[in-house]
Amino acid sequence: MNEGTIRDWVRHAKFNVTQGKNFGSSGAVGPWIVPTGEAGDFTTLHVTTRVNGERRQHDTTANLTFPFDALIAYVSTFAELVPGDVIATGTPTGAGAGSTRRAI
Repeated sequence: MNEGTIRDWVRHAKFNVTQGKNFGSSGAVGPWIVPTGEAGDFTTLHVTTRVNGERRQHDTTANLTFPFDALIAYVSTFAELVPGDVIATGTPTGAGAGSTRRAI
């Protein structure tokens, strides 16, 4: 997902970037998405990203700072959630504002 982070809002809290990653119509997803019924155990999903074939990130959902139910509860305090919504919460090490690599 390219969530289209709103950097000014990411900086509203010291360690929580959620509010800067969930503005309406700010992200692009695809070309694939897996329905929840086919995803398996949510606590051990693997997340891997590649840029030009080079692996940049690899981690599992076991390393999330907050569990999924807490994330949904928090986002619900400032955004109306409807079935099919996607919440972008951050990224494993290897990308984002702190990355020194550049995609070509």
